[in-house]
Amino acid sequence: MRAAQWMALFCILFISACSHHDRHYLGYVEGDYVYLSSPVSGTLVQLPVDKGQTVAANQLAFQLDPQPELSQLHNAQAQLQVTQQDLENLKQGERSTIIKKLEAQISQAQANLIFAQKMYERNKELVKTGAIGKSIYDESRARYESDVEKLTEAQANLAEAKLGARANLIAAQEAKVQAAQAQVNQYQWMVSQKTIRFSQAGFVQDTLFRQNEFVPAGKPVIQFLPPENLNVIFFVPEKHLSQIHRGQKIQFTCDACHKTMTATIYYISSRAEYTPPVIYSKDSRDKLVYWVEAKIDPSVAAEVNPGQPVEVSVSGSGSV
Repeated sequence: MRAAQWMALFCILFISACSHHDRHYLGYVEGDYVYLSSPVSGTLVQLPVDKGQTVAANQLAFQLDPQPELSQLHNAQAQLQVTQQDLENLKQGERSTIIKKLEAQISQAQANLIFAQKMYERNKELVKTGAIGKSIYDESRARYESDVEKLTEAQANLAEAKLGARANLIAAQEAKVQAAQAQVNQYQWMVSQKTIRFSQAGFVQDTLFRQNEFVPAGKPVIQFLPPENLNVIFFVPEKHLSQIHRGQKIQFTCDACHKTMTATIYYISSRAEYTPPVIYSKDSRDKLVYWVEAKIDPSVAAEVNPGQPVEVSVSGSGSV
């Protein structure tokens, strides 16, 4: 009885082992290149990397001549200082010398008013007795009233000078300061864009300009390949499609590879519409297949190169 049980278990394991196997597909390595450029134009003054060089994150990639933008930046900074000083003057009011002049005018107006008031009051009594004519009295009264107005005006001028400019003038000057600051910010950004660094480690595939050449804005200077941008491309027929899914780990190898490497599937075409290249297919060159992309583990990315043929192994189930 026990022997029969062991035989049954063996058969189950054997059938299970035969029903699970790895599918093999041919494919190739593809690199999603990063093209380093600057949004501003300029003469290429530094290119410290060469084609084929491995670079580190934050390493200098290239530099364009910053001098034209630096000159514009200095001019913009000077203009900003002028507008800021004008705004400060408006907020603080008139200078002390003007304040003192207005205060002197008030003192003189007060003295004139005191004298005019005395003459007016004196003539007011004299005209009642007939000692002076009415015209003299009227003249003294007009002078007194005029001096009152002059003192009031001088006091108002001093108060306005101490308060500073009107709110609308300050608002207009503040707008000028903001515009000047925006100009400074723009030129600071342009100067910063003259120096380009690698945002991550990787491999310089090619340099597209030489030192001292003029580089137009947005034109790539370096073709760069981070290890995270290496993918395996392979082709799967529809009958095998159910065995693969996004996030699935695959294994692949190549003729010159010393070990089996891993990648993770992140893209599967939505329909069969690709015919695999002849050198990457076996017996179904005339059949449409599904395009599959898998991201190579960055730790093994240095083992392969873009365009290199690979053999992909995908774990699955079903008969061969």
